[in-house]
Amino acid sequence: MKRKKVLALMMALAMVGMVAAPAFTSEAAGLTQAATPEQVTYGKVSDADIALLRQLFDADYYLAQNPDLAEYFAGDPEALFAHFCTLGIFEGRTCNANFDPAAYASAYDDLAFGNDILKYYEHYLTVGAAEGRNITTVEACAANGITVASLATPEVKITPMAFKIATIMGTTDFAAVQTSIDRAAIQAQETGSPVVIQAGDTAIVVEPTKEETPSSDTGETPAGDNGETNNDNPSSDNSANHLEGMTQIGTITTSSGFDLDIGIYVGQNGSGYGAWKQIHDKTTNKQTYSLEAKVGDYVAVMSENELEQGAPDSSRRIAYIPVCAYEASEGGNVVRSLSDEGYWDTEAGKYIDNSSLPKERVSNGKYGTYEIVSSLESGGEVYTSKYDTDGVLDSSGTDSTEYAVAITFGEFDDNSVEFTVGIEGDDGFYEVDTYNIDSELTQDTSELDEQNEPL
Repeated sequence: MKRKKVLALMMALAMVGMVAAPAFTSEAAGLTQAATPEQVTYGKVSDADIALLRQLFDADYYLAQNPDLAEYFAGDPEALFAHFCTLGIFEGRTCNANFDPAAYASAYDDLAFGNDILKYYEHYLTVGAAEGRNITTVEACAANGITVASLATPEVKITPMAFKIATIMGTTDFAAVQTSIDRAAIQAQETGSPVVIQAGDTAIVVEPTKEETPSSDTGETPAGDNGETNNDNPSSDNSANHLEGMTQIGTITTSSGFDLDIGIYVGQNGSGYGAWKQIHDKTTNKQTYSLEAKVGDYVAVMSENELEQGAPDSSRRIAYIPVCAYEASEGGNVVRSLSDEGYWDTEAGKYIDNSSLPKERVSNGKYGTYEIVSSLESGGEVYTSKYDTDGVLDSSGTDSTEYAVAITFGEFDDNSVEFTVGIEGDDGFYEVDTYNIDSELTQDTSELDEQNEPL
């Protein structure tokens, strides 16, 4: 098994260096904001636009984000607003905590305004808000798995992981955090081993990337498969790519120090579906979440539980797929990828089993019930247990076999969604399972939807 390397983020940030912004910019240094005077082209805001901007302008926020203005305009909201309309908006200074033009531009790439910042304000205030375009902050983008590109410096891109780490550290210097993550990714790629970024009490795993094929929403069976199980020796099929057209989301082994689970969630207002990856680090007992794929007009609703920071609201989960690989007692590995979702029905006073078998399974392993070996380390002791589980046998699998995990969405409507989970080992084993899940939620989420209405 490849070891994870731990990267101390504070050290990495120190290497990057926190360089003070030029005098003409604010200390907030937002993603829209110019870093040098050469990046600024001043213009004129029309009377109509001034009336629009006044609806959004928050003087207290503007002053807090731009302390360099306090000496001149503190206590004078009108002077602050005049500064924003004549200078600040063109310099990329934001005027409201709930709207960042860079985030809005990244969330809605059909808006072809380039770096014309004023156009994003105009669109949101005249059209966007009414259309329900409510992904308007870096935080909202991160919650929906969207990377934000700076309008001032397009090469600066802030990933959801960068936002999460920056939030944990209490910094808004997203660019410096992203640089550290990029360095961790380079290290992971060069060594072929995962790198763990430790930010406070949270551990975030940066996996080595593998070549990915374009994502597909067709949900079709990979080319060359006839939908029937083939029990031939897996090693005879090493050249095939059974994850073609799918989004690869990670790798597992029988000795991984973490669990990889996939959750399918219904979006805000019952619209669209999102596939979230949940990583449970067995060493630190920490959970991390990331949105890996989505279909339809999916907008995530996040959990308000302080113990589930960065997690989607569990009441919206309609399918839960633990993706596991175990050592088989008889030799080889047992790979398991089965929908395992249930809930406690208070009125009925019993647990409702909502598990669902795939409607289609394509594999070159043998499906059945096998005895597996499971080990758990606690207090310096290793405890081993054996028990039976359903799964697919990879007869040539070992503790060093790596299995790539991928997902794609297929057909969907307001009542159900089809998705496919694929697993492929570097020994030639593969398993591709397609599910069709009803989207009925187990809890009433109408109040949550009201709390997440557009600005």
